Amino acid sequence: ENSLVQLAATDQSASLEVMKFYGAAVRLFSFIHPMDDYFATISVQGVLDTWHKKTATLVGSMQITDAFVLDMQCNPQMPYLALGRSDGTLQIIATSEGDPYQLS
Repeated sequence: ENSLVQLAATDQSASLEVMKFYGAAVRLFSFIHPMDDYFATISVQGVLDTWHKKTATLVGSMQITDAFVLDMQCNPQMPYLALGRSDGTLQIIATSEGDPYQLS
């Protein structure tokens, strides 16, 4: 099942607990630096989503169009994501406020 999951420790053993189901498999994942309070995912449908780490709440979303995202990396000092795309483009995305957006 394509879900966000949380590792929950119990008295007996650790287990995985489904937090929320959003209907799309995750292809790529990255923490958003420098604070790591948020993370980003790219779904098999080409949607970039940003999430709050502790609550698994969806913070923002952006459809990636015209090319397939091959890789995603986060800048270690700023909340920017670099997306390597199948058309040869390196797309820089800001993730600091609400929905992600492309830097120009």
